[in-house]
Amino acid sequence: MRTLKKEKLKSLRSRYIALASLLGLAIIIASFLGFRSTFKLSDQANHQIEIIADQLQPIREISNEIQNAYRVMDLYLLDPQMSIYRSQVRQHLKNAIVHTRVLEKEPLFEQIKQLETLQHLKMDLASLIKKAEILFDVRTSSARQYPSMVIANQRMQPSRYKIIAALRPAIAEAREEQDSEVDNYPLLIELQELWIEMVSEFRVYLINRIGSFNMDTLDRQSNSIKLRYKAINKKLDELAKREEQQQLGFDVSLAVEVLKEFLPIWYQAFLEVEQVHNSKQWRIDSTLMQLHIIPLSDHIAKHFNSINDALEDENSRAIENLNWVQQQQNMLLSTIILIFILYIIAMLITLEKMVFRPIAAVAQALKAEAFGEKQELLLHTRTRETQDLIDAFYEMNLQVRNRQMALEYQARHDALTGLPNRALLLERMSYQLMAAKREKQHLSLFILDLNRFKEVNDTLGHHVGDQLLINVGQRFMECLREMDTIARLGGDEFAVLLPNTNSEQSKTVAKKLIEKINEPFAVNENQLYIGVSIGIASYPADGEDHNTLMQHADVAMYNAKLNHLGYTHYNIDEDQHSVGRLSLIQDLRQAIHNHELDLYFQPKIDIYKNIPVGAEALLRWNHPTLGFIPPDQIVDIAEGVGLIDQLTSWVTNRAIAQCSACHNEGFQLGMSINLSVKNLLNSQLSDEITALLERHQLNSRFVTFEVTESSMMDNPENSIKLLNELSDIGVAISVDDFGTGFSSLAYLKQLPVNELKIDKSFVMEMERNDSDAVIVHSTIELGHNLGLNVVAEGVEDQQTCDILKHYGCDFAQGYFIAHPLPADEFMAWLRAHKSCSLQGDERVANHAAN
Repeated sequence: MRTLKKEKLKSLRSRYIALASLLGLAIIIASFLGFRSTFKLSDQANHQIEIIADQLQPIREISNEIQNAYRVMDLYLLDPQMSIYRSQVRQHLKNAIVHTRVLEKEPLFEQIKQLETLQHLKMDLASLIKKAEILFDVRTSSARQYPSMVIANQRMQPSRYKIIAALRPAIAEAREEQDSEVDNYPLLIELQELWIEMVSEFRVYLINRIGSFNMDTLDRQSNSIKLRYKAINKKLDELAKREEQQQLGFDVSLAVEVLKEFLPIWYQAFLEVEQVHNSKQWRIDSTLMQLHIIPLSDHIAKHFNSINDALEDENSRAIENLNWVQQQQNMLLSTIILIFILYIIAMLITLEKMVFRPIAAVAQALKAEAFGEKQELLLHTRTRETQDLIDAFYEMNLQVRNRQMALEYQARHDALTGLPNRALLLERMSYQLMAAKREKQHLSLFILDLNRFKEVNDTLGHHVGDQLLINVGQRFMECLREMDTIARLGGDEFAVLLPNTNSEQSKTVAKKLIEKINEPFAVNENQLYIGVSIGIASYPADGEDHNTLMQHADVAMYNAKLNHLGYTHYNIDEDQHSVGRLSLIQDLRQAIHNHELDLYFQPKIDIYKNIPVGAEALLRWNHPTLGFIPPDQIVDIAEGVGLIDQLTSWVTNRAIAQCSACHNEGFQLGMSINLSVKNLLNSQLSDEITALLERHQLNSRFVTFEVTESSMMDNPENSIKLLNELSDIGVAISVDDFGTGFSSLAYLKQLPVNELKIDKSFVMEMERNDSDAVIVHSTIELGHNLGLNVVAEGVEDQQTCDILKHYGCDFAQGYFIAHPLPADEFMAWLRAHKSCSLQGDERVANHAAN
């Protein structure tokens, strides 16, 4: 027992506790009486503060309910179809009233004289419910919100349908009778254009009134409508005179009668719409907001401010009382602190002798240990604390070594998946390559890239994408041997190193990986379907060092992704950076210079008269050793090495020459030529086209340049400028593959476009796919409303042709009509359709005029 006591006294902690206990006992007895009296006063002040704090929660709930009501009210006003928002607004405001009634029963509010304010708040909330209901009724009824829309829908819309229905057969009749003594067709076309412009101007007028408050703009648009109305009446008067002279056909006369009957009805309705728009009642919901909702909101805010101010005043008084109590407690604490300071001074003297000096000796020993000098930590004056310090030193050495090992692991492994990273992969690859060379074995390297991973990140967020990467890494490991290495290179790119594996064996592994990844992933209750593209490079066939193998596997991966092959081995012929590609570039340059390329021509017919009206020039290249080279690959090479302008000049020259040759044989056809996105950057293109037209003596109206939506949207400003220059010299502009891109109708309106060409992906499937049929039909109506001709690509059967005719499409092109033909076969095909020489000129002329 005595030995144990001595051991305890060796501890500085034990000595300090003993002294502290004695001193603490004295302080506790001395301070007990002082604290006893101050605690009572403190409890009273705290109780008052707690009462105030308890009342703040209902007030915050009222505020939250009102704010939620305002927020949901805004959502409802944006989308009146969401009727659930309406009930939510009502419920939030009723909840606020219930909380207000609860506060009325609290004695505190009578004490701070705020009962009357709560009553006013309750009444304002009830009034706000009623006014909001009125606002919602107005907002859900377009007739009540926008009175002018009723006039437009009930009176103007039927008149517009009548007029359009009358004009179409009248124009068709006038077109057929153009050879008669009196040509009514131009007058009807002008009348139709004035009518379309007036209706379009009225639509813009409605949109501007709803979205803008610029009355000057509205006045200009109103005047424009009135001027066009007068112009239409003049045209009608001229037609009426011809009717009196019996110079009109049946459909034209009927159209004149319909216009005389329904045009005044439409115009009178427009004047009434204008009168409503110029009044203060054109939009009822804004009046309700200004006169009722906003003033009530201001009153409610004033009531809240009054209640909060009263509570803050009461809270300030309670805090002042509490501060006085705390001052008394501070005086008592100051006395205690003074005693402790004296105690600390005494302890410092003791610590200097019993702690600081021993610690200095320990520090000296630690420094020696740091420099590799072993030194025994023997001290003449030792306490338990110094021994603990020595033990901590040895423990620290152990932890440092462990941490260094952990850092080395982190530097060689991916932080997200725990898989080896690029550095460890290259290290293992170097080792395995040396072993393969020594043992004369094979080795395979996979580069893997996930398909559709970006869609997961963009749609569900990076946290889901990170979890998906972890799951992918685990599935990869399930398919591999223990000796194999799976590494994450970054993003959604992985690598697999397969020692002692030849190219044939690697195919089996690649198929297993693809099958495993094709299975759905369950991440955060989401069923995710992704794929993987794998590029394979093998030692020694595809490279003998790790850099070459990595590069070649990467090339193979991109080819697999581009061609949707799942996996593919490295092939030098598919390497975009190989000598073969450089040779192909040189061959293309020589083929352009030596006229070794060829043009095929695919006819385009009038879908109603079944007569040829034009053809599209299509590039072909039959390479002497590689065979047929796809046109997309030719254009890609030409764009990449700066040959696209030379290639386009060659194609344009041959196409215009062929069109001129057709004209010389009596076939008045148009010729369509495709432009690359790079051609839209050539400021000299219009001058070159002008020179070619003069050289071949061809009228510019028979030439159409086709430009895809995506190429126009790459650089809209340059595209608009160049296409306007081409339009100025008289050539037509066609939007190719319309519907497959993300074109802006605002830019389309600015472009001098004459024709829309519907992409074959929609046309070929529209008989079996209702969505494609709707897209085709809508595109045709859009083109006609914009005054454009519409061409359908990919027509491969009579049923498709009949549907397009029913939809009102103008022209058709596809294998059902004719495959792309060489120049001599194309001319033979035309000779078999000699009727084009009689009527083709009219359709081409109309096409160019539009």
